[in-house]
Amino acid sequence: MITRPISAQNLSQRRTWTDVSGQHSVDAQMVEFNDTAVKLNTGKQAVVLQRNKLSKTDREYLEACDVLRQSAEQADRVASQLQTDNLRNASLMAALEAIGKSSPSGFVSDFYLGGLKPVQTRKEVEIKEAVRINQRAIVAIKKVQQFFPDAHAQTLASVYNNQAVVAARNGSAEGFANFLKLSGEATPGTLSFATHHNASLLLSTEMNLGGAGRTLATVMGLGNPEPGPRVQSRLLYTFAHDPFHFEMESSRTDSSDGSDGDSMEMTGNTAPVSLENLDLVSSGSAFLLTPHHAMTNRHVVKDVEALLLTNDQGVEVKATIMAVSRHSNIDLAILKLDEPIDIAPLPLRKSNPRQEEEIVALGYPLPGRYEPSLMSNRGSISKFMADGKSMLHTATVEPGNSGGPCVDLSGQVVGVNYATDRENEVRNYAVLSEDAVRFAEASGVELPSVIPATHATFADTIEACRDAVLMVHCYATARPSSSSERLTGETSESDRSATQFSLIADDCCLWCGGRTYVTCPDCVNGRRSVRKVVVVGRTINGSPITAPKIFRPDCPSCNHGKVSCPACRGTGNIR
Repeated sequence: MITRPISAQNLSQRRTWTDVSGQHSVDAQMVEFNDTAVKLNTGKQAVVLQRNKLSKTDREYLEACDVLRQSAEQADRVASQLQTDNLRNASLMAALEAIGKSSPSGFVSDFYLGGLKPVQTRKEVEIKEAVRINQRAIVAIKKVQQFFPDAHAQTLASVYNNQAVVAARNGSAEGFANFLKLSGEATPGTLSFATHHNASLLLSTEMNLGGAGRTLATVMGLGNPEPGPRVQSRLLYTFAHDPFHFEMESSRTDSSDGSDGDSMEMTGNTAPVSLENLDLVSSGSAFLLTPHHAMTNRHVVKDVEALLLTNDQGVEVKATIMAVSRHSNIDLAILKLDEPIDIAPLPLRKSNPRQEEEIVALGYPLPGRYEPSLMSNRGSISKFMADGKSMLHTATVEPGNSGGPCVDLSGQVVGVNYATDRENEVRNYAVLSEDAVRFAEASGVELPSVIPATHATFADTIEACRDAVLMVHCYATARPSSSSERLTGETSESDRSATQFSLIADDCCLWCGGRTYVTCPDCVNGRRSVRKVVVVGRTINGSPITAPKIFRPDCPSCNHGKVSCPACRGTGNIR
């Protein structure tokens, strides 16, 4: 059966097709192709050619198309398998391997397996298998890039990064540095967050890196690092990638949402629908404006088909998008609840807060890592942005906090979290409450009168605000294409923990690679080399004849050449 190509690249571009002899050629567009034949359109007639009769270059071109097509097929099946909080589940690995075998030309299954296998095991045979899997993915992506040079650059950078972490697990600083260098070179001018983080991490250790240190310093200069979340001092696997789900170029439409405008856009694009047959694709935070309305971020609800709001007290209500801001610096949206909630809403403070005023950030971050319960973090306002619409604050926020409120001691909302930047220092961004008030009123929401409460401590404030802070569950028929510009934005449930910020931390000790031991510096395989001068004979007159001799006694400091790793104290885990 002829299968339509489904590729982000222009597979139907007009090109010259040549037969295996090189004597005959035709200038045509590819219409359809399968494993044995390709259908072309010359503009005057349709031509079907057998693949084995084409030139080597044309056959390789079609092989690249096979990779793209089967990668898209794998991606559709992989998405449902990654809806799990347990990435160490052996059944997940088995499912990914089965998907890879069913579409062997694709690389999506290998893309995930190459990073997930090392996370779920410390067996050396499995680590070696991860190396082979990553190499397969690299070969497949390069096959595509031979004809589509700009395709899957980010995906390739991620595979090289993951290969680097595996090299570190194997104790190869040189391999680690070289793969990170390839990762940086895959995306010229931009260094992925994981690559930059990993290079920085090893450069900051006390390890003797030798030439690898110079290579890592080169990596740091390959481009400007992408912003990313706050992470622990651990090597990171990354699953950031270019889109796997494709359409023909001719069918693409302008997806601009006009977000650079200065107006508020009323919308009704999320009609009440059943959540059946929809996938949970992302999540964020929100808070009640009125019993009928909630406020969140524009990027949290972008491209979703249905919304469910919950809190950790058991409230559950569906919602629709009522309005979104079109101002580029006001990342806000208003949701209309299907039915009112009998909970006191959070009042929006109508005057902006003061610098250094203490606040607490509330929300539902990292649902794939933590249980879905309210998290609070205290901080203060450190800066007001020049645009007059955003503030910086020091209250810790994580992926999933997007759309959650920053409240003052009285429980009034002074800002709405929308991003964090931890490139050089912690910077957490929130839309100021004055702009939130103007947006709500312009959208037709009648805000309740503010009656300032009196709380003795922030613990009292959190308890008073708890019920009105909501978790936003976003549903769609397929995972929406998300840009990485929002740093505390939606956490993908189709990739769940695996793609929370597209990152997974390797908890193995950097010194021993998770093996719990390092090689004893005082011996070789448990035997010391001791040189002694001994009597080997006697002269005629009875004087001793001496000579040096090497003895190999057991090493008292180790067990067969292995000593407990001093960095992790023999646990294999980063402390």
